[in-house]
Amino acid sequence: MRPPCPPGYVDTRDALHRVARFGLVPFRWRVDDETWIEPSPGGFGTPMLADGSRARVEGVELSVETDGARSVEPLTTLRSALALLGVEAVSTLEQPDIPGIGDLEQPLAVEPMAAAFLADWFALGWDVLGELRSDVASTDGGELRLWTHHFDPAFECLSEAEGRRATYGLSPGDRGVREPYAYVAPWAPDRVSERELWNATTFRGAILPWSQLGGRDDVLAFLRRGRDLLASIG
Repeated sequence: MRPPCPPGYVDTRDALHRVARFGLVPFRWRVDDETWIEPSPGGFGTPMLADGSRARVEGVELSVETDGARSVEPLTTLRSALALLGVEAVSTLEQPDIPGIGDLEQPLAVEPMAAAFLADWFALGWDVLGELRSDVASTDGGELRLWTHHFDPAFECLSEAEGRRATYGLSPGDRGVREPYAYVAPWAPDRVSERELWNATTFRGAILPWSQLGGRDDVLAFLRRGRDLLASIG
């Protein structure tokens, strides 16, 4: 069993999700039309882009590298973050698990301990999912990314035509499950005959919540079990 998430975790997660979705995404999109990001030391950010620029959240700070220069500012409001990134505020239709752009002047509720916790969760996901993807049975799949839609590292694998394909990821939590959780989301869950693994109530799949996992090996074993069940479909 794990201790609870740090105080302010949910507000911190949602604030950083807004920075990623409304700041990092347009910062990257202008260069290569991509919207995914990746974990980085102390947080997350874009990879180095083709024009030599990069933007990252590190703890409670935002750093931007352009033209060989690096600027760092504390995360205060979304408006100040967008200004540092040099992007416009563009609102989108609110969707499940994507926070709205909200008040640009409202202080971002980012707690240092909660931000560090989220960074560690993303790093764990990158590590465990990377190992899962390297398994021989997991190579028929997509790339591992930190997706800004659900704000989680994830990838998919196995055959869609055979009803075996699923998405594997580590969510930082959402409106339905507030704590972080590992998950397996089969694309065709009705094909799975062993039902006890598929315990999710907000989507059709399986979750291992933060409060119930013991460590890295538990997460990997859970994900492998889901993959093996799907791989065994005849």
